[in-house]
Amino acid sequence: MDITNASEILSGIILLSFGLLVMATTLVIINNILAKYWKTVNLVTWVPRAFSETPRFVEPPEQEKIPPTLDSQ
Repeated sequence: MDITNASEILSGIILLSFGLLVMATTLVIINNILAKYWKTVNLVTWVPRAFSETPRFVEPPEQEKIPPTLDSQ
């Protein structure tokens, strides 16, 4: 190995380390921006109430208390 090969390897390592350092810094900055301004999304408010609650069935004594009605159309 002569001096030209060694200088190319050294310059390649230096440039690669600077590139990785710039990418890591960029990722940290983007992460900080997202952590500061990101609002959490609550998916439960988007789900209809029928899916979020457990169904309740009418017992026969309760059904007798409810008067029957006809839907007007």
